[in-house]
Amino acid sequence: MTEIQLQISAVTWLWNTYPATRLLFFHVPNGGSRNAIEGMQLKAPGVVAGIPDRILIHVGLAYGFEYKTLTGKVSPSQAKVHQVWQQDVRQSISFAH
Repeated sequence: MTEIQLQISAVTWLWNTYPATRLLFFHVPNGGSRNAIEGMQLKAPGVVAGIPDRILIHVGLAYGFEYKTLTGKVSPSQAKVHQVWQQDVRQSISFAH
């Protein structure tokens, strides 16, 4: 199964099982091959490399889902985003006391 097939399977299951998530679970199309002009046009309004494949908004919180096949690997930009998000969560929790 490819990464996109995994994503399609997850979205299909979630949207069919929990239809209310259709506007809360979505894809941010950051990936793919781009030429230099397209890359600049996407970066200028805020596209960020490494953002998770899918985002879920639930009860005021955002969750990122990164899909990989058994042989897939997290890229350096994805690892950096994961690190920053995890650090932010730790800081948010510590401020919540």
